Amino acid sequence: MNIYVNGCSHSCGTALSLDNDLTKAWPYLITGSVINDCKQGSSNDKIFRETIEFILSSKIPVDKVVIQFTALDRFDSPNYTHHPRSSYKNAKKFSRFYQTFFGKSEENDKQLSHKLINQMYALQCILLEHGISDWLFISWFALDQSYTTYKHLDKSKLIVEAQEKLFDLGYKHCSLFDTKRNKPDGHFQADAHQQIAEWINSGYSVENQKGIYYPEIENVYT
Repeated sequence: MNIYVNGCSHSCGTALSLDNDLTKAWPYLITGSVINDCKQGSSNDKIFRETIEFILSSKIPVDKVVIQFTALDRFDSPNYTHHPRSSYKNAKKFSRFYQTFFGKSEENDKQLSHKLINQMYALQCILLEHGISDWLFISWFALDQSYTTYKHLDKSKLIVEAQEKLFDLGYKHCSLFDTKRNKPDGHFQADAHQQIAEWINSGYSVENQKGIYYPEIENVYT
């Protein structure tokens, strides 16, 4: 089985890089032959665009797609084709601009949530159109589940608020100091990546979460 995966640093295994063992990141733990497009600092726009481009252009047949969508207020920079570090720094500037110009409000959070939900639905339609019926969308943060488009997402192939679920299960962020980022790492460690891999391999989703939902929109700017 060929599996295409995409996501941000939470899927790259950034904390694991401090121990020089990225093989413990979840893309390396799921069952199948993985095509890994995860990159540090990726925005949802970038993840959405790259996934579509791969599906439309790849000569490698894809049997399954696993996408980890990231923070809602990240944006692409015009030079996204440049080195990931350069793109990441410019993307951070875009995000800071948005936060400064628009400020923090529940309504803004909802609008960004609606944008991501629409991207998920568009990607769902594209995958079905191209004969791919096996996928999993992982939303790292909460979504506005009252939004109309959300009702059209396949809930058997969706995990919402994954970060909070990992915290609820007792997993913690790595506190080791990352000299490249000049601050404590702040990403989950190997045990949490193992949990994510188990979710993917076992078919964990909204539909089998025993009615536990997280409809609130959390503050994505913290």
